[in-house]
Amino acid sequence: MQQQLRHLKDRSNAVLRLTETITDAKGLEVKGYGPAGYRRGSVLSRDVEFGQMRGTTALIRNYRPVVEPEDAIRTANSFNFDGDEETALNMIAEMSLKERGAAVRIVQMVDSYYEKFINRLRDFAEFWSAANIKNLNDFGTSPLNPTPFEARHIVNHKRPTVVIRQAGNEFRMLIPERLMELDREWKAFSYKN
Repeated sequence: MQQQLRHLKDRSNAVLRLTETITDAKGLEVKGYGPAGYRRGSVLSRDVEFGQMRGTTALIRNYRPVVEPEDAIRTANSFNFDGDEETALNMIAEMSLKERGAAVRIVQMVDSYYEKFINRLRDFAEFWSAANIKNLNDFGTSPLNPTPFEARHIVNHKRPTVVIRQAGNEFRMLIPERLMELDREWKAFSYKN
């Protein structure tokens, strides 16, 4: 299932689209279904779009969200600093211009690591949103879909859960409430270039 969604993401820029064949080369009405790309000769067909698949970070093969903040922490720890604000100000005041420039670059790297982490985590959360799961279900259960699947939100023991079924296989994901409540505006640092 994940491979099929990855393929959609890569092939069609995550647009959920199927093709319906309307007439054949002789102009006769047919009921052939299939994904976009099976057009031949003078066959008349039309694309049916189900919207944009959101949250494609969830489809990355080795997405490990814990690694990204660890990178930020490891970089921040290169300061080897343990103290309060006054100690930090004294440390900065004692730095040479070259050391301050290096410190600014470190802070900017930490910020970019954090920003990458939070943006990808937000995108990951979008995949599990009710609106995206509905789009996936509409696409997956369409009679035009040659490899049908079902995707839906359920509540299991008072916990939101996404269930995706295809050909006797089932995937369940318990959605952590914190994942859907991310603070979208917080930045690690504010600085001017």
